[in-house]
Amino acid sequence: MNIQYLKYVVEVDKMGSINKAAKNLYMGQPNLSAAIKELEKDLGISIFYRSKKGVFPTKEGEKFLVYAKKIISDINQLESLYTANTDSTIRFSIAACRATYITMAVSNFINDLKNKKEMTVNFNETNSLNVIHEVANGNAEIGIIRCQNIHENFFVSLLKSKNLIFEPLWEFKMLLTFSENHPLALKKKIKAEMLKKYIEIIQGDIKIPVEKNNKTINSYQTSPQSISVYDRGSHINLLVNVNEAFMWVPILPENILKRNRLTQRECTDLQIITKDILIYSAERKQSNYIKNFISSLKKVINNIPTIDEGFLI
Repeated sequence: MNIQYLKYVVEVDKMGSINKAAKNLYMGQPNLSAAIKELEKDLGISIFYRSKKGVFPTKEGEKFLVYAKKIISDINQLESLYTANTDSTIRFSIAACRATYITMAVSNFINDLKNKKEMTVNFNETNSLNVIHEVANGNAEIGIIRCQNIHENFFVSLLKSKNLIFEPLWEFKMLLTFSENHPLALKKKIKAEMLKKYIEIIQGDIKIPVEKNNKTINSYQTSPQSISVYDRGSHINLLVNVNEAFMWVPILPENILKRNRLTQRECTDLQIITKDILIYSAERKQSNYIKNFISSLKKVINNIPTIDEGFLI
C-alpha cells in the first residue's frame, strides 16, 4: 500500500474537500481524485461520499481513516526521532486557538532556550476543530482549544473518539466590549435584549458541526447583525471604526482600552463562560521540549491577573 495515498485521504478528510486538499498537497485535483479511486479499488471499499456540503467518509472509510491516521502519526514520530535528531536540534509543534497568553508562553519558551542554532518551531493559530485535527493527525504535538460552556460536551466526546488526552487549563467570563462612543458605553446595566439592534463582531467560527447527523450547534450570538473575523488583530480595529459595533471578549488591560478608546461591561442577564483545554495524543510520547513548554504555559496562566486587574487574552 502506498503510504502517500494514506496522507492523501487523511488530508481530504481534514479539509472536507478534494479541491482544498489538492491545494494543500500542491497537486492537481484530477490527480488526487485518481489516487483516491485507485486506493479504493485496491481496498474494495468506498472511503468517501460526496454531497453538496462537501466530502465525508463512509462507514468503511471512517474505520480505514482511524488506522491511516495512526500509521501517519507513527511515521511522523519515527521521522522526528531519527531525522537529523541531535542534541542541538530543537523541534516543537503546537496548534492553538488565537490567544495572547499562548503567544506569550511560546515567546518565553523560545527566549529560555539555550541553543537556537538548529530550531524548527511550528505555531499554528487556528479554530478549535482544526486544532483537534492537527493533533489527531500527528501534525502537532499538542494543541489548545477554546470552547464555550454550551459546546463542552461536544468537544469532550470528539476528543475521546479521537483517543486524545485533555485537561482544562482555565476558564473565564466574556465581557461586552465597544467604543467609548457606543450608545451602550454609559449604561450601568446592559441586558442581552438591548444588543439586538447593534452589530456583533464574532471571532472565528460560530457553528460547531455534530458529526453524526450533520446538525450544528450555534454559539451564543446576541444580535442578528454580525461580522465574522478570523484575524486576531482585526477585531479591535473593527470595534473602533464600525459604528455601533460590539464584541464578546475576555478582560482587556487598561492600557489597551485607553489606547483604543474602548470600554467593557458585563451583561446582567447573560454570562458566557469559556474554557481553554490542553490536548495531546495518548499514543505519542511527549518530548522534553513539549514538557518544558507546558510548564511555561502554566506559569503564564498562574500569573494572569484577576478580572479587576485586566489582562489581554
